[in-house]
Parts: sequence; C-alpha cells; structure tokens
Amino acid sequence: MHVEVAMVVGKGLGLVAREDVEAGELVACYLSKLYKTKKHMGASTYCLASTAKGHLLDLFDRSFPPPEDVPYVAPLVNEPTFPGGVENCKLRPAPLPDEDGTIFRHVLYTTRSVARGEELTWDYGPGYGERSYPSKYKTW
Repeated sequence: MHVEVAMVVGKGLGLVAREDVEAGELVACYLSKLYKTKKHMGASTYCLASTAKGHLLDLFDRSFPPPEDVPYVAPLVNEPTFPGGVENCKLRPAPLPDEDGTIFRHVLYTTRSVARGEELTWDYGPGYGERSYPSKYKTW
C-alpha cells in the first residue's frame, strides 16, 4: 500500500505517503451508501454530495472492508489548509461490478508526485459547508 493512516498535526487522522508515489497512482478507495437526506439524520463529516436530488453519500457499516491491493481509507484524507495549501489528489467515481444502486465506490488518485511522508489531500469543494480551519472557501 502506498499510504498509511497517521496523526497529522492540527488535523487529527489523515493519510500520509509511505513511499514516493508517482502522479496518477491509485492510493485509496472510498465506499459509501446512498441515503435520502430527510431520512438520514446522522450524516457524518465524511459524507459526499450526490447527483441524486435529495440524497447524499455517507459511510455505512461496510465502508472499511479489509484491504486487498488498495485500502478503503480515503474518507480519512484531509482537505489542504489555506492559505498556500494545494491538493495533491482527486476523488472520482469507480463503479463496483455488483453495484445495486445504493453502494458507491470512489477512488483517490494522485495528481502529482507525492514524496514519502507527505500528507495526501483533496479539495472538498464549496458545498462541504462550514469548516473549522482556513480553506479557500472560508479563510477563517
């Protein structure tokens, strides 16, 4: 595995490169379930936006299966802290072969070379909401 879960100063848990990683490498997966927003009262801080109106994607009891080649730890990736923070990863959909319409997989891949020990980050986007840290969407 290219990554490991580690404590990141000022952020708590995050992902860090265990070795040098080239641009375009798959480093982690994110497994989530589709919920109707009105019925899903306990949305976690790990939820993702959905293209299905009135729905969101969130963690569920099988979100962290044992790793095979790639670990399912992408929910632990932090957003870069601004000013000056730049993401080094992107998250994109990666359909499951047996997807039943409610379980979704996304993959986290590097957008540039990442050095051993460097924190992996991706931009959560403006829809993430309030942040307790400086971001490019809210500076304080």
